[in-house]
Amino acid sequence: MPYNRNGERHPSDVLIDHGEVLVLVEATHSGFTRESLVAGDPAKIREDINKALVAKARELDSVIRDFRDGRFSLDGRGASAFRRLLPVIAL
Repeated sequence: MPYNRNGERHPSDVLIDHGEVLVLVEATHSGFTRESLVAGDPAKIREDINKALVAKARELDSVIRDFRDGRFSLDGRGASAFRRLLPVIAL
């Protein structure tokens, strides 16, 4: 389902239509670095969290806002057709 203001991107990596619930999944290959996992370096942990989670959370927020604003639909159904929009970040 291609979409966007420029027609260049998809609204989310994966959309799962589960009846009254729409699951919006953003996947990232960005993992935690060795410094974060082994050494517990707080600066690296913050950097990894920002790279892996915060950026994807912003993408999901943008997609949900666009969906609610009617910029795209799913099989002709807008956001009001779903009881819940469930954002998921897959690491």
